[in-house]
Amino acid sequence: MAKNSIRTASSVSLHSNQAGTPPRPGKRTGPIVLGVIIIIVLIGLLVLAVGVYGYHWRTPTVKNIVRVVPLPVAIVNGQGLWYYDFVDAYDTLDYAYSQPEVFQASGLTQRPTAAELEVIVLDRMIKDRLVRQLASRQKVVVSRAEIDAEMKKLIEQSGSKAEVEQKIRSLYRWDLPTFQKRVVEPFLIRQQLQEKISADENLNADQKKKAEALLGRVEAGQEEFQAIARSVNEDVTKSTDGDLGVFGRGERDATLEQAAFSLEVGKTSGIVRTSQGFHILKLLEKIPADEQAGQDERVHVAHIFISAKPLDEWLFEQSKRQRVATLIAGLRWDSQNGRVAASP
Repeated sequence: MAKNSIRTASSVSLHSNQAGTPPRPGKRTGPIVLGVIIIIVLIGLLVLAVGVYGYHWRTPTVKNIVRVVPLPVAIVNGQGLWYYDFVDAYDTLDYAYSQPEVFQASGLTQRPTAAELEVIVLDRMIKDRLVRQLASRQKVVVSRAEIDAEMKKLIEQSGSKAEVEQKIRSLYRWDLPTFQKRVVEPFLIRQQLQEKISADENLNADQKKKAEALLGRVEAGQEEFQAIARSVNEDVTKSTDGDLGVFGRGERDATLEQAAFSLEVGKTSGIVRTSQGFHILKLLEKIPADEQAGQDERVHVAHIFISAKPLDEWLFEQSKRQRVATLIAGLRWDSQNGRVAASP
């Protein structure tokens, strides 16, 4: 009886302790704290998105945040362009236009406003991505060796690597690798893409027919070569009767040089095709080599010239078929004109 009472009392005491023991703090407060943190983060991201997309925030603090938290500024064929790169390019261009040398070279009469700069920057970013995408489809790949070779030419023209680096820093606040990525590589991509477009028979069918018709006029001999060049040439030589000047080997396109040096003085060539377009050459003068002066043989040449399909024209046609979406208020992609425009 006593044992049963003790057992019962113990049981009651045990259940009482279990029911009355307060919960450990970490078991319920942990999820609550985590939930509060998530809500705060989401609110912060919402505020950031509203500030970025609605009010175009570009402060240094925002720039540092979007470097870690990537927000797209536009989407080009499913690929995002990032707001950090947009702000960085904006800051670079704004600073560059403050340099007299850059501003004068731009051809502008006054510095762009903040809104105009945004249009310029986003337009360049979108077109650069489109060029890269279209170049990839054309199997255009720029190698490290090609970039290095282009940099070598630039350094030789400027005097020294140190001078080039100093110039880039003073005008754009870039280092050499950044300059290569943002200027040299895109330049080479466009150059190689132009060569691809120039070599495409279908894209240049009309230009070829025009050149063939001009060759027929030259061969008929009823008109002066220079007069035809003056009326039809599609380059700067239109104003100089097609005069290409004097040049030696290794100074012009190899195909053009080979045709020019094989001509007799006063004679004309057939159609000579280069990456620039369609040429009909006339040898005006052949200048013999001068060993004493250390000068190789040179030629004085004029040409009739029909340009291959220009890259910008082809890009404009292609841009109308691409999927481009802009995310910043006040900026839109005008697919009909192939450019970014301010929203009305």
